[in-house]
Amino acid sequence: MPPFFYDRDRYLRAPAAGRGFRGAVMAVAGVDIGSLTAKAVVLSNGEITGHSLVLTRHNSRLAGQSAFDEALAAAGIAASELSLVVATGYGRLAAD
Repeated sequence: MPPFFYDRDRYLRAPAAGRGFRGAVMAVAGVDIGSLTAKAVVLSNGEITGHSLVLTRHNSRLAGQSAFDEALAAAGIAASELSLVVATGYGRLAAD
């Protein structure tokens, strides 16, 4: 076994649901920007805490940001509290 697995049980033990590697609460978000709609979801503590769906209309970047902001508001957290944000779909390259 490699030396960095000195405390094997500590590193191989499954973390609690929704918690990061060392037990910290982990919040993540995903945004899907399509040609018709933009969708966003926020997961915190292993559960969906916020989601949104908006029409893309003529501006996919604005729709993605709007969906993201609405999902954060529904979850009651700030963007700075997220560990990871992933963008997918047709308009993913327009996402900041």
